[in-house]
Amino acid sequence: MKKDSLYLTERQHQAKRLLRDGDYKSIRDMLGRLKDQLPKQPILAELDEKKEIKYWNSEELYEEVMCLGDGLLDAGLGGKHIAIVSENCVRYVIADICISSGVGVVTPVDVNAPATLLATLLAKCDADAVLCGTDQLPMLLSIQADCPRLKTFITIDRKMDGALFYDDLLARGREIGPQGPYRVKELDLDAPAKILFTSGTTGANKGVVLTNANLAANMVNCMDAVRATDEENTSMSVLPMHHATEINTHIMTRIGSGRLTYVNGNTSPPSRPSSR
Repeated sequence: MKKDSLYLTERQHQAKRLLRDGDYKSIRDMLGRLKDQLPKQPILAELDEKKEIKYWNSEELYEEVMCLGDGLLDAGLGGKHIAIVSENCVRYVIADICISSGVGVVTPVDVNAPATLLATLLAKCDADAVLCGTDQLPMLLSIQADCPRLKTFITIDRKMDGALFYDDLLARGREIGPQGPYRVKELDLDAPAKILFTSGTTGANKGVVLTNANLAANMVNCMDAVRATDEENTSMSVLPMHHATEINTHIMTRIGSGRLTYVNGNTSPPSRPSSR
């Protein structure tokens, strides 16, 4: 990168590339541009079970979002309120993007919330389904009676009896193919897409409703506040995913800028895959 470019914001830096057709209209719009213009660019990474780094490039990220979306719609979850109660992982990011961009309304919830608070938050956000880790499933089952609309559980890491499984939904989406309803769906940019709960430090947690237009505007505005450094810069995601700062401000700004983010305890690899 030229020295003068170091003084540009990410938004300015992308003006002739990812933003050459104007600001992003939605997160889905951003994913499509990223796939078309930088298909092999590494975007997300995490350690797998063997402690090896697994990467998702722009094309792979786009495809997983689309396949998961069609899998969720095929499971009858279109228009539903889906909460996420899970440890941080790349699948958390993908599910958050997917649900808010054409399935229904997503609500990230504190994975460490005690049972009473968790039941209250799930009832407040009208959760019809919960995407969770298998470690969280027993507590969620124990409070199901306190959540009037909660009928469906989806495990994110392992297959469990009585719950849908992330991998199975992905596989179903791949079977549906390129003309699946999620892929061709037109977004209502002003419809509710996400509910974020306030921290509750001065009172009860309050749900803040965001639209697709809100999410896109937040991403682009954050790109206006972050300085571009060089093409190979990376960052690490360490804050809880239910915090607005983590997905909405940090990760989405990075993705929208075509940058790589390591999720959780990932460490820098000895070599980085080429985006060419």
